[in-house]
Amino acid sequence: MGQSYIRHGTNVVCTNMTCYTPRELWRVDKDGYVINSASKKPLLNIDDKKISKTFVCKMPIKKWGGLIAFLAGVVVGALIVGAVVATGGAALMVAAIVIGVGALAYAGYKGVKGVAHDCDNTLESSWQLFHSDVLIEKKNALLNRSYMTCTTGGAINIIVNPEQAKKAALYISEMNTAEIYVQLKSKLLQGVISGLTGGANPFALALSVGFYCGALNFGGFDFSETGKSNQKPDPGGDLKNTGITTGAETGVSVIQDGVKTGMSANKAGVSEAANINAQIASKVGEANMKGAESLAYGAQAANASAEAATWGSEAAIRTSNGASATSIASAELLEQMCKESSDELMHEAVQAALKKQVILAEAASLEGGKAAAVKAAKTGAWKDGLKKFGKSFGIGLAGAAVGYAVEEGTNWIENEIEKKTGDISKEVNDSDDNDTASNANYMGIIANS
Repeated sequence: MGQSYIRHGTNVVCTNMTCYTPRELWRVDKDGYVINSASKKPLLNIDDKKISKTFVCKMPIKKWGGLIAFLAGVVVGALIVGAVVATGGAALMVAAIVIGVGALAYAGYKGVKGVAHDCDNTLESSWQLFHSDVLIEKKNALLNRSYMTCTTGGAINIIVNPEQAKKAALYISEMNTAEIYVQLKSKLLQGVISGLTGGANPFALALSVGFYCGALNFGGFDFSETGKSNQKPDPGGDLKNTGITTGAETGVSVIQDGVKTGMSANKAGVSEAANINAQIASKVGEANMKGAESLAYGAQAANASAEAATWGSEAAIRTSNGASATSIASAELLEQMCKESSDELMHEAVQAALKKQVILAEAASLEGGKAAAVKAAKTGAWKDGLKKFGKSFGIGLAGAAVGYAVEEGTNWIENEIEKKTGDISKEVNDSDDNDTASNANYMGIIANS
């Protein structure tokens, strides 16, 4: 195919870009060699690697945005199970908040810095498929087929045709944005799993961030979230933030369970006694309320009985005075209604009194069994602790397995998207390389090579 030299300002695209518009390839010294009068822009050689503006690389967004999503997920998971309260109260809660806020700030700073400066990596990278014979200012000339592999894994291609460059930038950015969304949703879910299984205590949270960033990598394995695309499968690295961090958090939680079990064994008796005393006090209070309720019903019954007597007297007076049958019947009806109300109220008073005795009996039963309950609490504390130990360990392993499955599934999706992105980039790049007729920027001075 025909090849063209490249001028200062020619469009370039990157397979990791998310900026939606092509960038330009610049020569730092603009007063370079000009091959003809068609353009005053100098030609470029393999030393020219400056990109006009950042491509807004997807990798720092995926890595550090993923950490932010992961931390948010941990908080959600912790809130679901009340992990803050369960793992040490106010002091640990404050410590976890401090670590979480610090990690979020760190992730935000690293993400912004990465997006702003990742394209500086091109200065340390090298062009491929340049002209092997023609030199421009003693360096091999760049061609429209030339490409550069960035240290983050992205491929930078030269697109001579501006319209083709715009098309490529749009398609590639859309695909990479979709990949970022997949990453962030995956990390949020993994964070929730981590919060549910490992707990959001400060130690576990610090371990998680440490492994994510690579600060705690050891033994020759890189467990951190990768900052590079197009990576080959790495059984160790693929555990990032799933099997390793969740497993680490599980270990922390298990250790904490052991410590808390020892403390709980000493406090179990006192706590159980206090709990039973509270129940007894509650029962006594409830019984007193029933007693007051019985007295109130009794008083209302007495009032209703007195009211019945009053209407009975009224009926007798009306009869002796020769009142009408209707008037006498009205008084007698009211007397009957008051008697029935008195009977019902007295029944309620008796029931309340009986309930009071039942509740007092329950309180007495609690008091009688308190000593045995306190003894059982003391002897059973370690047994319960061992159960919790095993439960934490099992849940942690299950969380690690689920997190690993989520990560592996997400990796597959991201790899497919990345593969499609590469195919789109290659298709547009090949089309540009073959476009020698309609492309006004094509110089057409080099024979087929």
